[in-house]
Amino acid sequence: PDGVPQKLVTGSTYSISVLFKNTGQAIWSNEDSFSLRVWGTLKDVEVAKIEKTLPGNIAKIEVKVNTPKEQNTEKVILQMFHNNRSFGENIHREIELVQPPSVVINSKLLLKDAEGEDFKLLLYRNDLVEKEIINLHISGGRSEIIELHDVVPGVPYRFVLLKPFYLPRQTVGILMPEKTVEITFPRMLPLDFNNDGAL
Repeated sequence: PDGVPQKLVTGSTYSISVLFKNTGQAIWSNEDSFSLRVWGTLKDVEVAKIEKTLPGNIAKIEVKVNTPKEQNTEKVILQMFHNNRSFGENIHREIELVQPPSVVINSKLLLKDAEGEDFKLLLYRNDLVEKEIINLHISGGRSEIIELHDVVPGVPYRFVLLKPFYLPRQTVGILMPEKTVEITFPRMLPLDFNNDGAL
């Protein structure tokens, strides 16, 4: 529940929301000399500003991470500080860096297999678009293999397939490291006459 994934993909960029509960009496913020520090073997890490967090609330702190291109296990420690003194429990995590997962998209239009280069694939995690693939080419109802960087393996994603003048289709799946996952969508219907994503 601290928001730190156990697996990340090599050669990728992430914005990870790390969660810390404010169990003290003070309001947390950078202006009040509160900070989150990250150290360990993962080098390319940047911590965003801490927004005002009242006692009893959960601070959601964005940590930007660029992973190296080599597979490895990285050790990371995250610790809250106030006036340069550590407080509270730290998050100690070993993050496995894995090869990118990949997907193949299967889709049908109303009366035939999907064809064209105007498909768009969105990957949602926690109701936020994490990845967008535009100008996706589908031929004979099937895409080529799409290698995915900047995603978190082993967690559920909502996949949404879009095509102009067709209603969007969605399904749920889990990306597995170094594996190709087949994602099959319900048949697409040409009922989006004004191309606004709705009937």
